[in-house]
Amino acid sequence: MTTIQTTMISLPNPTTTASVKYLQEVYTLDELKDIAEHGCSTGVAHAHIYYTETWEFFLQFEDEVEDLLFSVYGEDYLTYFSKDGVTSVRQLVNDMVWSYLSLVAQDIINTVEG
Repeated sequence: MTTIQTTMISLPNPTTTASVKYLQEVYTLDELKDIAEHGCSTGVAHAHIYYTETWEFFLQFEDEVEDLLFSVYGEDYLTYFSKDGVTSVRQLVNDMVWSYLSLVAQDIINTVEG
């Protein structure tokens, strides 16, 4: 499992991003706070625990996921996520989605708590 980098980010306009709207519908503010503080591996991201769920999310919001990860981790973001014993594309996508969820949750909480 890739260690998630805690970074202060600012999405271009989180209220108009399709994936952010989706995440705000799926998770409560308290759940987003838990995701922001503890990451997804704790199981708090109840709608994105299994590879099938993270794979589906990635396919639906691929551009948003990759754009944000590129802006946070740089052009070598795929190399960053393929470290630490990643042995399959599904595992790579899972780690990328979990990182994305954590970053977006942090941004939402920062916006709300201002």
